[in-house]
Amino acid sequence: MPSEDILSGADVLEEVDDLFLTAETIYVDYVAEINEIIPSQALTALPINGSESSNILLNSSLTTIEGSNQPIFYEFNSSGDVIDIERFGPTRLAVTVSGATRSGKIKLAGETLKRIEVDVVAGISVDGLVFDMGPALKTYFNLTTIPPNIGIARVDSVISKDNSDTVIQLIGHKLKTNVYGFGVSEIDSSLTNVKFALPANENNNALSFSTGEILTVNMLVFNTSDIEELFFFSNGKVFSEKVFARLIKTSVSSGFRSPAGALVGSLVVNPTSQPGVGLSYSANYKFAAPVEGERITVRFNLNRLISDVTANLENVRSITADVLVKETPTISVNVQGQVIINEDVVNETQTILENVSNAVVNLLNSSTLGTTVDYSDIINAATSITGVDSVNVSVFNEAGSTGRRSFIRSLDNQAIIAGEVVFTAVARKDFRIT
Repeated sequence: MPSEDILSGADVLEEVDDLFLTAETIYVDYVAEINEIIPSQALTALPINGSESSNILLNSSLTTIEGSNQPIFYEFNSSGDVIDIERFGPTRLAVTVSGATRSGKIKLAGETLKRIEVDVVAGISVDGLVFDMGPALKTYFNLTTIPPNIGIARVDSVISKDNSDTVIQLIGHKLKTNVYGFGVSEIDSSLTNVKFALPANENNNALSFSTGEILTVNMLVFNTSDIEELFFFSNGKVFSEKVFARLIKTSVSSGFRSPAGALVGSLVVNPTSQPGVGLSYSANYKFAAPVEGERITVRFNLNRLISDVTANLENVRSITADVLVKETPTISVNVQGQVIINEDVVNETQTILENVSNAVVNLLNSSTLGTTVDYSDIINAATSITGVDSVNVSVFNEAGSTGRRSFIRSLDNQAIIAGEVVFTAVARKDFRIT
């Protein structure tokens, strides 16, 4: 699962017969089975519409698309009202267009979620157990007023910056709507979209925030009427910047038409919140403190190579020999640079940057002892990636040092490994060789 995923332990925590199901359990049962949002559809089948009372999508003829899925699965009652969340899988969308003869734009419209962290001041934005996040949200989104389609989806943590001993409990906090947090939050129709109330339990009732005390609030914010347009210069895959919870409409904004005016090509939409078959993602779980009721499993790897090699050598060494096995010391190398992306593939900028970083990391992570990596090797590795026109490497040095060296050499008992490798894309007019 990607490092920036919205999915967390609190998202999928449910209580069933006093048994807490962990995020791992929910992931296996629901997320791992969903590999497509919209299976292959001809562009002539667009617009594709979501349903307010089901988890499937409909084509332009209002026919059910077999195999289609919403990122978030709801459980509906007989009246079509949402009564629970079956699967919480908001995700950035990977949209693939194939068979098109001309460029064009695909418009995604729907509900999006964004995780934000803001500071509020007690005495200004906090009244008893009620938090008014309106001013903080206006500042965060640079808005003069908060539209009715934007509001708090769920609150994950509230931490006092001034008093680390303060414990604030959130299970059962109150919101205007809790469709994004069944089992975690409750509905209070007296609140607005930008306010939430702490549960009135013994712990929270005893809280006393000092005037001016700074509280950090980590929460999900919804936008029920969000839009994003993806431009396709040619056939290929483009990732949405926004994290979608539900798709309302997927349509062609412009282009993709033959000289006769007919739409040509097909479209597939996949989630990016999980690895594909045979692939894996690196996961990064960042928290200031565990969420109340959250179960955390710690796993770690033990490098047994040293002990295993030592034990095997003991079986064959001479009686008079004293063999000591040591781990190879490493030299961590940082690389920073800027690249110019070819205009024909500018819509694949993020993928190209990742490919450049991977190529440099693979070059540095050599298993050979006593090796040399030249500055020119970094340039060659970066420019070997399709779509890169030019490269400027501004930092090429050992970790902890700045500047650029002509080469880095390890000793006979040392290995070179990749440290921080960061490349950014710049416009041709801003590109400089330093």
